[in-house]
Amino acid sequence: MPFPSQRFDFIARILITVGALFLINVSYARAALPRLINKTKSLSVVSVAERRASPEFPKDHYVLRLRNDSSIPVFGLIVSVLGRNGVCDLHTPRSFWPPLISANGMNDLRLDVPGNEAAWAGPGGEGCSAKPKPGPKPTVAIDAVDFVNGTYEGDPSKAAIMECIRLGEVSERQRIVALVTRDLDSGQPDSQKLAAITSEIHATERAPIPVPSLVRSAMKRFPFAHKNAVEQGLYEGAQDQNVLFLSNLKIYSLEFSNGHLRGTTLNEWWKSPGGECDLLSPQGCPNRN
Repeated sequence: MPFPSQRFDFIARILITVGALFLINVSYARAALPRLINKTKSLSVVSVAERRASPEFPKDHYVLRLRNDSSIPVFGLIVSVLGRNGVCDLHTPRSFWPPLISANGMNDLRLDVPGNEAAWAGPGGEGCSAKPKPGPKPTVAIDAVDFVNGTYEGDPSKAAIMECIRLGEVSERQRIVALVTRDLDSGQPDSQKLAAITSEIHATERAPIPVPSLVRSAMKRFPFAHKNAVEQGLYEGAQDQNVLFLSNLKIYSLEFSNGHLRGTTLNEWWKSPGGECDLLSPQGCPNRN
């Protein structure tokens, strides 16, 4: 049987070891949090946390909670995430409806921790570093914010990427409105109208070509941007709008065939949400026709 002093030494060593492990874990958790750079005026970082990979999200990632201090909703962001290994990913989160961040609202962004090679880039393949330069601390930089009215803050070259995507969405939306309005006025039964609209939108879904005048206008506004990046941004925005409209048109068709929207004509569906959301969606949808 050990003497009391020996027993005390044994217990003390255990406590010291456990305490050391606890301190190591705490210091690791603190070191894992990235350095934050905010190049905007209207956005505030409320919190940042690191989350390990899970079945739902297979990669380690940061959760960035942002507050929009502006009275104008946010359409999109350009966020650079630099890993400890020097690899940098360029994230382009965006949403027209609901907006990415509402006026004076908050939202959480999930940003993957960079792997061995860059996995995220702008629509034209734009990155955020030419060559990986390993650094002592990972960094998350909010490079630019683009608002739904076309104004922006932050790095102009990065903001141009997001604004071109927004302009592409707006332009394609106008084209869809003209096409749908024409077909709805055709006098055909709803089934034929639905088939015609779906077919015509599908025809350009894979390759909506940016309007030349829109490309020239964007290049005049952003003369420092590469023409290919402008065209790719406009193209990607048009794709976003195509996918959104076709998805909600399909939802309408399925809900109507299932009897959930009995009595709601295609014209009524279009006039209510403008084809921008599910008619059964509880939060409703603005009519931007």
